[in-house]
Amino acid sequence: MKHIPMLAALLMNAPALAERGAEVCPLLPPGSGLTWTYADGADFGVCYASAPGSKATVFGIYLGNAPSFDPARATRMAAGHVAGKEVIWYRRDSYSGIAPLARQTVIAINNRYIAHIWVNADTEAQLQERLAILERIAFKH
Repeated sequence: MKHIPMLAALLMNAPALAERGAEVCPLLPPGSGLTWTYADGADFGVCYASAPGSKATVFGIYLGNAPSFDPARATRMAAGHVAGKEVIWYRRDSYSGIAPLARQTVIAINNRYIAHIWVNADTEAQLQERLAILERIAFKH
């Protein structure tokens, strides 16, 4: 019963979060088949891409100035591109529930904030498909 007020508050804020997510989250390329879910933090936002009707995160993007990911302490996996920018993809540590081929990277966006980007994949085909979508996203700021 103590969770009902919290759930009610979340439901009341859902339209505002969706609107804020539409303002903040990058544009997904046409035909990606994905939608954004947005979460607001004190001084950051996080965009979660998933297939409609699924709660599984295909990839996520933290937008702020203090990401928890430090590339200097991670294992390099491959070069790539996100939104037309060159990046280095790093292994994402295998925490409980993370896909076996998960990758992550960070990039500066217009000198305003840092984007920590992670992608989850169970197969090489999934990984390549999701990286191809990330190559074509467009940041709004």
